[in-house]
Formats: sequence, structure tokens, C-alpha cells
Amino acid sequence: MPLRPYQSELVEQTRQAWREGYHAPCIVLGCGGGKSVIVAEIARRTTFNGKKVMFLVHRQELVQQIIRTFIRWGVDMNYCDVMMVQTAARRIKTVKACAYHYRRKSPQPCAVVQENL
Repeated sequence: MPLRPYQSELVEQTRQAWREGYHAPCIVLGCGGGKSVIVAEIARRTTFNGKKVMFLVHRQELVQQIIRTFIRWGVDMNYCDVMMVQTAARRIKTVKACAYHYRRKSPQPCAVVQENL
């Protein structure tokens, strides 16, 4: 299923912001605007390139919802972790290593994204 034009534009604006050196661009949409599919598209492109994605949510119910969306969208889940913020906090060493590689622009960067729904 293709993105709607405004969703595609947001994906491209986000990619441009990353290219310009912004590390935490913010996407703002109202309810039903397609935040999950936008992030799924970004994750799909990222995992297609063999890079890792960590997607953090603040409620347990959202974990399976996002996983289903990512799978439906074609995200390679071998390169993607979806978990609650609390779970990530318990795995802080892994998160710190991921953020370190991202900041250093190593050959194996990953994206750390938090969605507050």
C-alpha cells in the first residue's frame, strides 16, 4: 500500500533533516494521520539497507500493534526491535552502544525512535 502524498512528503522531509545533520527530527500529525505507517516506511527503508532500528513505545499494547504494522509494511524484523521504554532502560548498555554508533556515524548506525501516541 503506498503512502499518501502528505505522508511521502513527511518521510522525505525527515530524510532531508537527517542529511542536514539533525539527529531528532519531529513528525507531528493528528489522530489518524498515519504516524505508524510513516515510521514503518522509514523503518522499512532503513532495514532494507541492512541498518538496525529500535522503536520505543510507552504502552505494552502498542508493541504488538507496531510490530504488526511493521511486518505488514515489509520491515525486515531481523534488523528491528520494538519494545517499551522501560524494557530499553533495562537494556541500557545496548541502547548506549546503539546511540554511540549513531552519533559517530559508524558503518552500522541505527535509528532510535520514540513514538508518544
